Amino acid sequence: MPYRLIGTTDDCTQCDFCGKAELRMTVVIESLDADGNADSDPIYAGTTCAARKLNMGRGGARKVSDAGNAVKRLMGEAKRFADEMRGIAFNTYLKANLVAFQNYQERTGESGAQFAKDSWHELNAEVALIDSGTLVGTRFEKQLPTL
Repeated sequence: MPYRLIGTTDDCTQCDFCGKAELRMTVVIESLDADGNADSDPIYAGTTCAARKLNMGRGGARKVSDAGNAVKRLMGEAKRFADEMRGIAFNTYLKANLVAFQNYQERTGESGAQFAKDSWHELNAEVALIDSGTLVGTRFEKQLPTL
């Protein structure tokens, strides 16, 4: 079964695979189905168990730890983005992107106002994903480290 790295945490200090407790941090991974979609709740693992599940060879635990720390930094950036976007009212968002919406309407003949509304809802959905602790499905997903 393939797994994907989500990040690291110090909120959970026990490995779900081997049961080792009082870890300094755990790596958060999720199992994937055949299409590469998450098919489980997050799994908390020590770096050694996570490296095994991610099919990493020698030095895998260090690579997993480094990648997990990179995800943690990226999540911090995403949370700052979400905090900034959450505070923007729709009218401010509309004014800031007015030219883009007008260009969309001229280019497609479709309502620029509807495009703005859809875009606003997409932004709010992205902020909600970040608030829930995931970067998957957000603009930050492509920046996740690959192992």
